[in-house]
Amino acid sequence: MVQSRVLQFERIDWSTPAIILEKLIAYEAVHEIHGWEDLRRRLANDRRCFGFFHLALLDETAIFVEVAFTKGLSRKIHGLIEPAADDRKDGKPDTAIFYSIRNCQEGLTGISFGNFLIKQVADAVQSELPDIRQFATLSPAPGFRKWLDDVLVRSTPDYLNEDEIDLLHRSDSRHNQLIREPLKPALMRLCARYLIEENTISARSIPSPGFISAMARAWSASTGRLIYLKKASTNPPV
Repeated sequence: MVQSRVLQFERIDWSTPAIILEKLIAYEAVHEIHGWEDLRRRLANDRRCFGFFHLALLDETAIFVEVAFTKGLSRKIHGLIEPAADDRKDGKPDTAIFYSIRNCQEGLTGISFGNFLIKQVADAVQSELPDIRQFATLSPAPGFRKWLDDVLVRSTPDYLNEDEIDLLHRSDSRHNQLIREPLKPALMRLCARYLIEENTISARSIPSPGFISAMARAWSASTGRLIYLKKASTNPPV
């Protein structure tokens, strides 16, 4: 376990030394940062970025998290990460969306301090912006595809009809738009089952070290909404 006395919590903004900002661009692997202008947008007034720095490596982030402020829950990642997009609604933001978290040092792989960072960020945001009352994440469902493949190999689920099973077994089911839309009801039911029944917080069976597990450990988090095929990232975690 990494003790807080060797970690320094810092906000990362446009005044942060360039050597750290350059590494931020390099380390962001899920929602790629496309150069300095894109980074400037990620560090704008309605965004925040925080990180832990190890006291022995102050020019290297150990882990960082990106946050966007919105009015209500955002339904898509696109408006949070695209420089030209604007997902905000009228009025003061009341929600902090944690949309990216990254462990930057291979030597720290397997050490779970994402939940510790998220708690620190939530405290910092609430202290600075008391109107922020809701904290959420837009996250893919990690491990769902593998879980679904295993389910289909083991047995025929009684909560799928024959047409849905036939479509799921087709080799082009992942990429064929004509198949994906008819599969939406089945995949939404399957994903809900995966998240609620097969992937319970109490069992600590969440297979990704990303936001779902970190948010679950930081708070008694709940799944608020399933969004079908909305992820914009071309580099999804597996």
